[in-house]
Amino acid sequence: MNALKRGKGEVGAAIHTANRVHRIAFALLRKQEDFHPPPISPAKARYVKEQMRRRKARKKKAR
Repeated sequence: MNALKRGKGEVGAAIHTANRVHRIAFALLRKQEDFHPPPISPAKARYVKEQMRRRKARKKKAR
């Protein structure tokens, strides 16, 4: 998302994101640390769950 805001195209943004994920995963692997995502509030969790449900419904409707 930040890459898109900085003016990169969709492909460039995807490559940038993949590279960033790879660097983080490799660093965690080297340190042998488990990944613990930061906790989110119940309201945020409900919001995200609802957004995913809507996307699935739109995708299913488009088929």
